[in-house]
Amino acid sequence: MSAKDREILFIANPFGSGGGGSYRAQRGLLYFARKGLRTYFIVPWASIPDLIALESSVKGVSNLMRNGVHPLAASYLPSIVNRKYLLLTALSPLLHRVSTGIRFFSDKHLKPLIVVSYHEGFDAISLALRFSTMYGTPVGVFLQLPPFYERRRWIHILHSHKLFYKYLYRELYPSLFSLSKTALELCMKENKRYIEEVVKRKGCILAVSKSIPMDMGGAGYVSYLDPGVSLDPEDEALIKSIRDTVKERKGIVVFGGRPIPSKGLIEGILAFSKLVRELSDLKLVFTGYIGRQNKARVLAFAEKLGIREKVLFTGYISRKERLRLVRRAMLMLYPSHEDSYSYAVLEATLLGTPVAGYGIPALQTYFGGLDNVRLAPEGDLEGLVQDAMDLIEGRAWRDEADLHVKEWDEILEEELGFWLKCSGEYG
Repeated sequence: MSAKDREILFIANPFGSGGGGSYRAQRGLLYFARKGLRTYFIVPWASIPDLIALESSVKGVSNLMRNGVHPLAASYLPSIVNRKYLLLTALSPLLHRVSTGIRFFSDKHLKPLIVVSYHEGFDAISLALRFSTMYGTPVGVFLQLPPFYERRRWIHILHSHKLFYKYLYRELYPSLFSLSKTALELCMKENKRYIEEVVKRKGCILAVSKSIPMDMGGAGYVSYLDPGVSLDPEDEALIKSIRDTVKERKGIVVFGGRPIPSKGLIEGILAFSKLVRELSDLKLVFTGYIGRQNKARVLAFAEKLGIREKVLFTGYISRKERLRLVRRAMLMLYPSHEDSYSYAVLEATLLGTPVAGYGIPALQTYFGGLDNVRLAPEGDLEGLVQDAMDLIEGRAWRDEADLHVKEWDEILEEELGFWLKCSGEYG
């Protein structure tokens, strides 16, 4: 089979609105098309909330299609589920087995070498299994986060959700946390069920970082890139420019992750409230989107802690503005419980800004040896505060970054070789 006749099918959300996971999927799909493969994708239902949004997104893929990446279909759940977020969260692990619909956008008669889920959720993996059976081809899964966690790590993640509801939704805390816990556990069990099915079928599983199989409890059936992400040349140039021109540090502590439970939202606020008892001139800055209700409740919580005037939300800001903010900050606070390879920490270290976080595998593996990154045991709030204080008082910011970043083409060529080998092709 000539290169131009080879087809490959991904279950993926390559739309930029899907965050880092969709950006990584887009990167991969465009590269495979550039290497001569006819590249198709099916959108998993969890990526698009309803068919109207789905059709709108598909109309916006002209750039992908111009570069040889084509939407084949999308999956969806019944509209009543999609309209009710809590219902979707709680019931989707059960409903998807019997009610997932498929809408095709082009001829479905393909002959793909392999069908690969580009995401770790059961919505995507189940579709990869379904279509690999339909086409009689091998199946693969690309893990951008762990699909499930070993028990110790899982307890910390659940605890972050418990803190979120306990401090922000106190009046509804028991019922909301119970629903959230049930939904999270159902999703993890469903993810694990489909991963086990892929292994049973002798499918191939590739992780975006070395830390993912660690988080899964040492899953020996998972191969990994080390790591499978990089920076664009434009990003590297922008970071260097900011590092060269922005020299003054302000009294800012920037929260490195999105303001959500598993990124340590509550622990970050609690840690900061302790930090400002000793370093009173600091302000805690959150970037990115947060819902209106959650923002109001975070600020009310900050008021109770006596730090309301020290907590700021920028909302969405441009990438350049965010990088300048990180460069001006005295510290990045990053008490995350979920990661595979942190762009936020990578950018901070390249900008010479110290980072205090938890020693989860993703951070310990790739950043644990750097002298301006301190990682406390996961859940050790006092240790996190002490590390943050030591970094600020020790003026641990740098003008140069001692960190090697792999090139995108090197990473994606390795990934492509993995999928071709899994399919029985060798390029």
